[in-house]
Amino acid sequence: MKDAPAYEIRQTKISRQKLPAADIHREKDLRERFHRALESSPHWKYFVPENPFSDHTGLRTLDDYLNGFKHHLPEIYEETFRIESCIKIFLENRSDAVLAHLLVSLQHMGRNHISFVQQTLEWAAEDISWSI
Repeated sequence: MKDAPAYEIRQTKISRQKLPAADIHREKDLRERFHRALESSPHWKYFVPENPFSDHTGLRTLDDYLNGFKHHLPEIYEETFRIESCIKIFLENRSDAVLAHLLVSLQHMGRNHISFVQQTLEWAAEDISWSI
């Protein structure tokens, strides 16, 4: 990571146009199907969204949890395809541009999606979050 800026400025054979892009149609379709499946689950009536850290996490209502899942999980899914493509391209030609793109993609997924949905998943998985 400390050398990431150097990778970004090196000249390479791979243009940015050839780097993998997100498939927004696939992500949109997954988001819609996931949204319908989540909201139609009858088990949410047993879910207790309040927890000792609700004020700190912003997870106060069922909608807070559902929105976290609906936003981040489909994006994580789509990002894995981009990362997989970057890895394949990098292994073929050892391009610095691809390596830089891979580093940025991993940082983005970790910082912007996994870190935000992790708390949501952890609290939803706790026994105290369910009144069964």
